Amino acid sequence: MKTNLKLITALTGLSVVLSFTGKAQFSAVPTSTTNIYNTNTGFVGIGTGSVTAATEKLQVKGGNILLDPWASSPGANGTGNLFFGGVTSAGPAMRLSFAASSNGYIDARTSTATTGLSFRVDNSSGGTERLRINANGNVGIGNSNPLFKLEVAGTGKFSSNLTIGAYILPAVDGTANQFLSTNGAGVVTWKSSTALAWGITGNSGTTASTAAIGSTVNNNFIGTTDAKNLIVATNNLERMRITSAGNMGINYATPTEKFQIDNGVLKLSSPNAYGGPMMLFAASPTAGYVGDWGIEYVPTGTRGLNFWKPFGSPNGGNNYLFLADDGHVGVNTNNPTGQLTVNGKTLIGDPGLAGFMGLPGTYLLYVQQGILTEKVKVAVCTSVDWADYVFDSNYKLKSLNEVETFVAANKHLPNIPSAEEMVKEGNDLGKMDAKLLEKIEELTLYLIQQNKKMEEIQKEITILKSK
Repeated sequence: MKTNLKLITALTGLSVVLSFTGKAQFSAVPTSTTNIYNTNTGFVGIGTGSVTAATEKLQVKGGNILLDPWASSPGANGTGNLFFGGVTSAGPAMRLSFAASSNGYIDARTSTATTGLSFRVDNSSGGTERLRINANGNVGIGNSNPLFKLEVAGTGKFSSNLTIGAYILPAVDGTANQFLSTNGAGVVTWKSSTALAWGITGNSGTTASTAAIGSTVNNNFIGTTDAKNLIVATNNLERMRITSAGNMGINYATPTEKFQIDNGVLKLSSPNAYGGPMMLFAASPTAGYVGDWGIEYVPTGTRGLNFWKPFGSPNGGNNYLFLADDGHVGVNTNNPTGQLTVNGKTLIGDPGLAGFMGLPGTYLLYVQQGILTEKVKVAVCTSVDWADYVFDSNYKLKSLNEVETFVAANKHLPNIPSAEEMVKEGNDLGKMDAKLLEKIEELTLYLIQQNKKMEEIQKEITILKSK
């Protein structure tokens, strides 16, 4: 291979062709001229001024070297080359090439993939490597063994946008509390932390999404933007999942309800603004009160579980049902003294049954179809409620003639309810026992009266028999 280097001197315009075929040789060059110094010992000096000696194979002073593309025939395109270390393809070599109608290039050939072209520069002898291009295509800046296509040991700055794959990164630096965000089409820009999603290390000055539940979020949020589940894990194990349908599972990957816990315990503790630890149930989240029903643990006084209706809700009040810590159950009371204490009327049976509708009267227990019991004890509140008054000396006992007249007219005994009254008012065992006792005591008085009359008659019969 033969390559020509055309040198044009600055003063005489003398053209000199250097033919590189592995060694340098000159044709028609004198030993020395005004601008060329040749010792014919392998050292050549070119330049203006006083080039009187050359210490390198080729030494140029005060001028340029022009590699002019050379054409093998008139009109043809040629290439000017400068070779280092040989011109053949075998073995390490380097070539600086310039072409008339195509791109010039630097061609460095190495014996291994991890060696290549090194650029060295510093202000001391020997030079420090600053840039390396290895034969495998990896480029290192400040790194002599780059493992990637570009590896920089240090910082870098771009004055215009940087394109990496499908992404275009901005050249300008962001301000405090900004982050990089993509528009989904490859364009990456700086965004304020108050404009888009929250970070995971804490946020300030952020405005949460104000979109209605079930609507597309319009500001900061944590979650997904497609129909994918959101998973929270610790120790590389899933702990919580929110499905794309909005169901939440704790320790459960396929929740079918809004909140579902598997193989775990839900624990509520410590008082709050409304009382002890509690759960609230509401027919509507926008009601003007905290809820329609609540379950609260009362930690002070008579401790227990209180089923209540929050004040402000329809029929609001406490202790609709109270389960005390000692196992007693209270209805409308938080002080159950028995296993079941009911403060109010109680119905056992059909509320639509005639006689039970509206729970008439002042009774506290209404029972349909009877009570089976081994013992019934009716309390008597005062002695006035019992019939001992019959034996009082001031008691006015009706004569049997008066009783006969009353029965003939009313078809029941005096001071005893009629059948119609019994159907209407029911049978008050305590009062009825007292009334029945009243009649027994009246019968006793009638017998005493009859006995006295019988004794008088017997005396008269005895006198008559003695005459």
